[in-house]
Amino acid sequence: MRSSFARTVAVAAACAAGLSASLTVSPAGAADPGQPERAAVTRFGYKASDELEFFDKDGKPIKIGQAAKHDADALAPSAPQAAREEAQRGLDWRAEHNRGGTMVGVARARDLANGRALSPDTIRRMVSYFARHEIDKQGEGYQPGEPGYPSAGRIAWALWGGDAGREWAERMAAEIDDQE
Repeated sequence: MRSSFARTVAVAAACAAGLSASLTVSPAGAADPGQPERAAVTRFGYKASDELEFFDKDGKPIKIGQAAKHDADALAPSAPQAAREEAQRGLDWRAEHNRGGTMVGVARARDLANGRALSPDTIRRMVSYFARHEIDKQGEGYQPGEPGYPSAGRIAWALWGGDAGREWAERMAAEIDDQE
């Protein structure tokens, strides 16, 4: 049986992919397929499935292998649209200005912009990046209208999903820590 976090992220990934899922639990909260009761919305806001039964948009059941990869990292949730758009903005700025970010930041931006699911370790690395680079917001060229906008620091911040990416990563890291 998967951990609660693994089940939750699997459901979140499936729902993000346009699938739906259901949770079958007993009134006491333990899985009990014999006495089903549809239940609970997870902390991610999706209906969850203890049995990981997924359904396509027409309500037809599909197997987990069709819903998402079996790799646990691939079952993690993806960032919200605002973070995806900011990551794409970072990629565009980097191409235009030929500065800002590292290859790791570029890889993260590609993952975010493409809506890829991120592993718990990657989410924690995002939190770490934002904590280390908050100071970049004080540099010249970070704000529109300043000389040198967008600065290398502003571009790098965008590559990691910007403020929306930071808020999401911090929220997700707290959820992960609560589940472990």
